[in-house]
Amino acid sequence: MIHIMLCDPDGVYLSRLHGYLKEHLHIAVRISEYTDPRYLADVKDSGAKTLLVADEGFAEEIACARYDSVLFLTQESGQEGRGAEEGTPVQRISRYGRASDIVSKMLSMPVFSEGDCPATAMRAAGTRLIGYYSPLSRCMQTSVAIATGQMLGRSHRALYLNFDAFPARSLSAEKGNLADLLYYHGCDPQTLPLKIEQMKQRLGPLYFIPPAESFLQTEGVRCEEWISLIRAIAESVRPDYLLLDLKTHVAGILEILSLCDEIITITGTDAQDREKMAAYRQALALGDGEEILRRSRFCALPRGHALPKHPGMLSDSPLAQIIRKEGLLPHEA
Repeated sequence: MIHIMLCDPDGVYLSRLHGYLKEHLHIAVRISEYTDPRYLADVKDSGAKTLLVADEGFAEEIACARYDSVLFLTQESGQEGRGAEEGTPVQRISRYGRASDIVSKMLSMPVFSEGDCPATAMRAAGTRLIGYYSPLSRCMQTSVAIATGQMLGRSHRALYLNFDAFPARSLSAEKGNLADLLYYHGCDPQTLPLKIEQMKQRLGPLYFIPPAESFLQTEGVRCEEWISLIRAIAESVRPDYLLLDLKTHVAGILEILSLCDEIITITGTDAQDREKMAAYRQALALGDGEEILRRSRFCALPRGHALPKHPGMLSDSPLAQIIRKEGLLPHEA
């Protein structure tokens, strides 16, 4: 386990950063607070890896060599950087930046890449899987899934996975994507909790793991591999809701849908849409898909309303009002 020591003269700032870490960092770590660096000398070496996150004003009082990694919080922006002091990796970041940026900087430090970071057991209740799938194209399925996830994210822990063949740029990866998670899960599953923490991003209150750049990155992935990864992600993050934005090209689509507690299917409105939906329903009925049909909620969305320019604003759009009106929020939300 990694021991994170927070050292800052501002007790309120310390408390807020500590609270953010406890709420948003879902790997097993120990966190301690100190308002005076002199108390750090009393910390006994337990054999754990150590990360010190400290106000840069304490730099002259801190012996960096006592820690595996050190992150200094600077007073001014634009002073970010990395280096080494007394042989210890040292980085800097503005204390006034977003808490998520500070956490991302922490997770990028060598102490995490070298440490054993298992998932922390967050709660006893199980994660509810919400599947989004329609045989129709351009039916606003992704917008509905993201808007729903953002609404859920205001009061629950929600995580969104997108399986688009060619996903939108707004969901693009900065530090890895779903294809990379498949690789890590296959060759070194113990690193999965840390990799998820390093990769996950936010769209407003909704967390998501960036999708593969295209279906070519995941071509050939078997159904069993997808199911194993989905279960591993749910076990590592333990969200209240895991939203799966599924597409027809995903291997074993029906098997994955059968895992879902609820399935949202957009039906369209014209004759061609109705014909496709009839064929889909018939295929399920004749192919042992009765349970998928039972768990599915079919909905035709009205056309003609504009979507916001950025998906981070979907939860405050007219689409969100339609989702509420049509009862597309999960039953327990």
